[in-house]
Amino acid sequence: MENTTKDLILRLRRIKDQQHLSVQRIADMIKENGDFLSTATIQRVMTEDRNFRYYDTLQPIAKVLLKLDEPEEGISDEEQATKDLALIKDMEYRVLLEHCNKYEE
Repeated sequence: MENTTKDLILRLRRIKDQQHLSVQRIADMIKENGDFLSTATIQRVMTEDRNFRYYDTLQPIAKVLLKLDEPEEGISDEEQATKDLALIKDMEYRVLLEHCNKYEE
């Protein structure tokens, strides 16, 4: 698992624990956000150390949980939002690059 993906998963798990969110509540939040992810898949992300597809699996969770994360100490909300967006964009870039590399082979 790439460090960026692992870091994102660890952060999502930390937010879930800090906010005392159930897997079902996260699934409901994802649905309210216009996406769908099964509770079984969310549970696997929260408990298993393995590779997960970004667009299908991690992105819907990240879109709802990163909004709940407390900003780092001494950083403004705008700076934290920029960091969160940069993290998501970096993941999207890595996924696209990985797909491009597969087609070149």
